[in-house]
Amino acid sequence: MENIRHTILLILISILFLAGCSTLIAQAPELPDPTGTSVPPPTTPETPPTPNITPTQAHSPDPTAESPQPPASAPDAIWVAFIGRDENVRLVDRNSGQLRDVTVDANPPGRAAGGEPTIHYWTPKWSSDGQLLAYHRNVGQPITEGYNYTFEVWVYEVASGEARQLLSDERVVNYAWRPGTHQLALSFGIEDGYFTIVGQLDSTKARGIWAIDVDSGESVELVQPENGYSLGRPQWSRDGRYLFFDEVWNYEGTGYFTIYDFDNGSYASSQQSIGFYDLSPDGQTLAYDTLTYGPSGEEKIYLRTIAGGVPQQFSPEYDIGYAFYPLFSPDGDLLAYLAEIDVLDSGQYTLSIQALQEGEARLLGVFEFGFYLNWLEDGSGLILSGGPFEARQVFEVSLADGDIRVLAEGDMPALQPLASP
Repeated sequence: MENIRHTILLILISILFLAGCSTLIAQAPELPDPTGTSVPPPTTPETPPTPNITPTQAHSPDPTAESPQPPASAPDAIWVAFIGRDENVRLVDRNSGQLRDVTVDANPPGRAAGGEPTIHYWTPKWSSDGQLLAYHRNVGQPITEGYNYTFEVWVYEVASGEARQLLSDERVVNYAWRPGTHQLALSFGIEDGYFTIVGQLDSTKARGIWAIDVDSGESVELVQPENGYSLGRPQWSRDGRYLFFDEVWNYEGTGYFTIYDFDNGSYASSQQSIGFYDLSPDGQTLAYDTLTYGPSGEEKIYLRTIAGGVPQQFSPEYDIGYAFYPLFSPDGDLLAYLAEIDVLDSGQYTLSIQALQEGEARLLGVFEFGFYLNWLEDGSGLILSGGPFEARQVFEVSLADGDIRVLAEGDMPALQPLASP
C-alpha cells in the first residue's frame, strides 16, 4: 500500500512540482476574476536574478553518439511524442505505428555504471502548430557524494529531425508553449534561501515567469512576481490570452492559483490552491479539481466561469473515491477526467467522459496509474499512459466503441497538434 501511495505521489509531484500548499481542499476554493480589481496590493520585491536564457548552438546531446535521423514518413503522419522505457524521447505515428528516435543517449540512474553521468529525459511538449517539440534533458555528473545536475531544455524540429539545446544551466522546471507562437513560457526552480523559516519567505529571491522565442532567441519576463512569491506551473488558455500559474508559498503541493490577463494586464491571485485545471476552448469555463497533493478521497471536479461566480460540482458523488485531472474536448461539449472509484490507494484510475450540459459519466476503462490525458483533435478518442512504473504503455481509447489499443511502450505521451490549413 505504501509503495502504491509513493508511486501516486511521484506522478503527481512530477506534474505539480512541489509548488505550494500541502493542505487538501474538500470544498471548492474561490478563484479570481482576472478582469476584477479585488487583488491584494502587491509587494514589490528587489530585482530577482535574470536567467541566462540565450539559445545555444544546435548540436547532438552526446558528440560520440550517432544522432538519430528521421526516417521517411507518410504525409498524413500524426506523431505522439513519449518517453520510451529506456527513457529516450521517441515519436510514434498513431496512424501507421512507425517509430522515430528523437534522442538515443539516455542513461538513467538505475542503468548508469559507476562513474558515468546520468542522462534523463522527460516532459515532451508540442508547439501549437506541431512543428517543434520541447523536452527536458537532465544530466547528472558524479561527484564525491552524489551527483551535480545540469538542467537543459531542448527543441526538436519534426520536419528536419534536428534537435538543438535551447537552455542550459538554468533550473527550468515547467514550460508551456504559447498558442499561435513559438514562444515558450518558463518557470524556474526555487532559489536557495527563498524558504527561510516555516511560514516565511524571502521575496527578494522570488522569480517570475519568463519566455523565450525559439525562432528569434529573444527573451522577456512575461509576468513579474507581483505579490513576492515565486511563480511556477505555467499553463496557457487556448487563445493565448490568459496565463495561469501558481504563487509558490510552501514546500509541497500546489501554490496559489493565479491568472494573468494579457488583454488588460491584470494579475489576479486567488490566495487558494487547486490541482489540475483546464479552460474551455471558448475561453469561458474553467474546470478544476481540488487534488493539491496526495488524495484524501474528498477531491472533486468543479466548473465556473472565467469571470467568476459560484463554482458548481461536476464530477459524481462517490461513496468511496474521488475525481481529478479534467480536460475539455476540442469542441468543449465533453469533459474527460480520471477517478478512483469504490476504493482508495489502489492506483486503478477510471477514464471517464461526461457531457457538460447533461448526462451521466461514461466509463471508458480502468488504467493502472493512468495519466497524461490527450484528446484526439477530432474528439473521437483520447490518448493516455498507464501501467506500473517499469512497464508503462501509451494507449489510444476510442469513444465510438470503447476500443483500447497500445500505441507504444513508454510514458508521458504528447499528441502532435494538426497544423492549421
